[in-house]
Amino acid sequence: MNSSAGKVIAFTASIFIVMVGLFYLSSSENDSVLLPKLTPGSYRPVITVGGSPVSVILADTPQERARGLSGRSALSPQQGMLFIFDKDDYYGIWMKDMNFAIDIVWIDAEGNIVDIKKHVTPESYPEVFSPKTTARYVLELPSDFTEIRNITVGGKVDLSAIGM
Repeated sequence: MNSSAGKVIAFTASIFIVMVGLFYLSSSENDSVLLPKLTPGSYRPVITVGGSPVSVILADTPQERARGLSGRSALSPQQGMLFIFDKDDYYGIWMKDMNFAIDIVWIDAEGNIVDIKKHVTPESYPEVFSPKTTARYVLELPSDFTEIRNITVGGKVDLSAIGM
């Protein structure tokens, strides 16, 4: 056998071994080898708000929505909390146990911004802030996010990263 044929056989055997190894590692009982398990709350999808990317903490259970951002010290500049509801309504937000100011953005089921409340401070508690029209989602952002990025009512939010 010439050296060229030997190299082809060795290369083919190497590819075969790698493929068998990947097949083994991707089997259902070994998923954690290739894909680390995420702890609850560790996945941060990125949505787009008026063209600006925002990594969102999802609040999609009654317990998470009730807790919201209470007790946290801050949000990073490109981070927010997205409250997901099953139906359209006038969802109110208050600042109970909040430690920093936020902007509140209400979004309809099609991703249209229907209302915004800017620079809501912890001192406003127990006041409840509600939208002028019904919404499906509420997005809490760092204070002045909407001002700095010129986010306005009528703007769009791309929620495809969360399957919406």
